Amino acid sequence: MIENTLRLDRLQYAVIGIGINVNQEIFAHPQATSLRKIRGENTPLKKLLWEILWNLEQEYFRLQNSPLEVIKNEYLASLFRRNGWHLYRIQEAVVEARIVDVGIGGHLWVQIGQEIQAFDFKEIVFLFEDKA
Repeated sequence: MIENTLRLDRLQYAVIGIGINVNQEIFAHPQATSLRKIRGENTPLKKLLWEILWNLEQEYFRLQNSPLEVIKNEYLASLFRRNGWHLYRIQEAVVEARIVDVGIGGHLWVQIGQEIQAFDFKEIVFLFEDKA
């Protein structure tokens, strides 16, 4: 979850939340997973918390010293299913589209056919192909 606050088209601040399934083994969604399922063993929660906090701090310092273009390129390179054609739900329609960019205000730029459109948070929903 990311919530951005803008002032005069500039980012004033962002609130970022993450969720990690750690020792969970049973899920309602077939694509969901956890560290337990991946590693085959329970993960100590306090140790994991400190590792996450340490890594977040290191990344924060690195990002402070990186040009915006480098940060954006790294983000786009790791964006889930970017540039591939996949199914999305837009309002009531299911469309095949591909993510091409993310705007500075957080809009997702998506190509549908030959047209590129911007979508705000929750205006477009990724669908797993077997669940369309």
